[in-house]
Amino acid sequence: MASTDPAPSGRRALLTGWGLAAPGSAELIDVTEHTLAAAVKGLPERGGIARGLGRSYGDPAQNSGGHVLRLAPQHDQLTIDRAADTVTVGGGVSLDHLLTVLNPPEHAFTIP
Repeated sequence: MASTDPAPSGRRALLTGWGLAAPGSAELIDVTEHTLAAAVKGLPERGGIARGLGRSYGDPAQNSGGHVLRLAPQHDQLTIDRAADTVTVGGGVSLDHLLTVLNPPEHAFTIP
């Protein structure tokens, strides 16, 4: 059954994956943890797909012709469990940011 709610407002954008191949045009909607639920509820019947930094290979987060919910980087959602040797991060956090947190510049290893 089609949703009676209006589609979330966004902007048309040309999206690619990490390799910059096969671009696809989609309605891009920027969301945060506070706006995500409302954005999902307002999607049309076809739905949408979540996207972080857009660095996947291929086209897993493009949804050409549809809606893409781009998650704002959640740098404050980073949990390090040293006992289990695991790290949990929020959507959109880059590997660069994670490595900077794990190995800050003031502790970085340098080769003489």
